[in-house]
Amino acid sequence: MSTQKREARISDVLIDYLTTTRPEAPCLIMNSASARLANALEGTASWNRRAGGAALPTPWPEGGPYASVILRLPKSKSELQLALAMAHAVLAEQGKLFLYGSNDEGIKSAPNHLAPYFDRPVTELTKGKGRIIRAAPTAEKKTTLADWREEVVMETPAGTFTLVSYPGLFAHGRLDAGTETLLTHMPKTEGPVNVLDYGCGTGVIARALLAQNPEARLTLFDNDVLALEAAKENVPQADALLGSKLFDLGAAKFDLILSNPPFHVGKDQDFSALEDLCSQAPKHLARGGKLRMVVQRTAPVAKWLEASFSSSSVVAENKSFRIWEAR
Repeated sequence: MSTQKREARISDVLIDYLTTTRPEAPCLIMNSASARLANALEGTASWNRRAGGAALPTPWPEGGPYASVILRLPKSKSELQLALAMAHAVLAEQGKLFLYGSNDEGIKSAPNHLAPYFDRPVTELTKGKGRIIRAAPTAEKKTTLADWREEVVMETPAGTFTLVSYPGLFAHGRLDAGTETLLTHMPKTEGPVNVLDYGCGTGVIARALLAQNPEARLTLFDNDVLALEAAKENVPQADALLGSKLFDLGAAKFDLILSNPPFHVGKDQDFSALEDLCSQAPKHLARGGKLRMVVQRTAPVAKWLEASFSSSSVVAENKSFRIWEAR
């Protein structure tokens, strides 16, 4: 099932529930990209950590206290714990949490992960393959993002780095296999070259390039505001920009674009970010510039690169990944 269809289906479950039970105001919607839900709760505040939703992303929800918080089930248990802490921090003492999601995302087992911030879970509605769970806040709070800041030591082909991370970030505290493959085959750079780390996450790729070339001028780009919060600490000399597509970079041009682009949205495989990178990268490359990225072997990259670049080739590969370079 596509990401859009999944989101529409589970939003319909919640909207059906809202026709008979209106959450007490003021209300905050968290982690939802559904325009239909925003319209159904017109005037309700919203928060999202990723670009592309109804509200401008911020590292921590603002406002409150809210009488109700409606939370879209996050994609990982660690991100769920952080989101629950955020919801708890902005809820009124007698407020209510409404957590919703689909069965194949893990909503059935979600009540097991509500502690220590919520308890007394009640299933409000089960419909199709989705459900809504209501819970009450406990006394425990973690009220700032700093409470969730972690430092991890990471061994990479470019050296050993101590990096800041937050729950729910890609690879959270470990070096994923794709990034390791790219760092093993990093292009050599010299002097003040302009480099974009597209989908930077915590900034591991940028940090590795800086270790190779301290004069490089780096730009970090990601759709997750918490990823950028970490990346700005890990590569403080870099510029950091929030966006969901290369279009958000405006007229900026680079000598080199490096990327381990995302290919999942939640549980679903989604190559839209990769396709956007392949088609739009030439507009953001200086004369003679190049794109180097690591992708799964199954990703249909060749046709997108051929349509956008004058030349492209596989410069390295293993059983799981290929590294493509396009000029």
